[in-house]
Amino acid sequence: MTFCTTNVMMAIVWGFNGFALSLLWAAILKILANIINYDMRSKACLNISATLPIGTVLAYILASVSIKFFNWKYVFYTSSVVLIFAFLFFTAIYLLSKRHITNVPIENNINNSKKEENTNAKSVNKFLPLFLSAGLLLVLPADAIHGAIKEGISTWVPTMITETYNTPVAFSVFVSIILPIVNLSGNGIINAIFGGIKNDTYISKQNRRMHSPDQVQHFRRTVQG
Repeated sequence: MTFCTTNVMMAIVWGFNGFALSLLWAAILKILANIINYDMRSKACLNISATLPIGTVLAYILASVSIKFFNWKYVFYTSSVVLIFAFLFFTAIYLLSKRHITNVPIENNINNSKKEENTNAKSVNKFLPLFLSAGLLLVLPADAIHGAIKEGISTWVPTMITETYNTPVAFSVFVSIILPIVNLSGNGIINAIFGGIKNDTYISKQNRRMHSPDQVQHFRRTVQG
């Protein structure tokens, strides 16, 4: 970006950057599906979703410091250095843990899933029937609206603050840190809600399997600590 001389060149380079970043999600989903155990996947998904606002906070801090003490080009210089160190770090972690990484057998996922809910379920292997039966079609409008609002706010709030209140660009970017922090709090709330629902569901299932009131009370005390 720092070597681009026209807006068209910037748009092209930024487009390639966005395309490269989008390739990460396929690798992340493959890791979630094939390497992480079934019981840990929900927590792993929540942790991954938390990395987005955390990364945004760090990016805003890096950008505001770079702009304040240098100029806008150093935002991309410092980001490149951070990415290089991140690449070296994760490569080292992968090489050190490579021999311990194994794919989770499919039968383990089936055995650990909720058999009671899948007893009458039919196997769906085609994309369109699976997409429709899973209810993902209903999620698309909300996802599109969320993307438009989120990206719009993240992109234009610093500019809006600078143009409206005549504040320095570095200060406007720094003030915008509050947005991903609030986003991160939402991840924590969802994590707590999901954990409570999952715990209550597990308790209710165990209660149906028990006939003695004493067994039920003992189980509740055990689960709830």
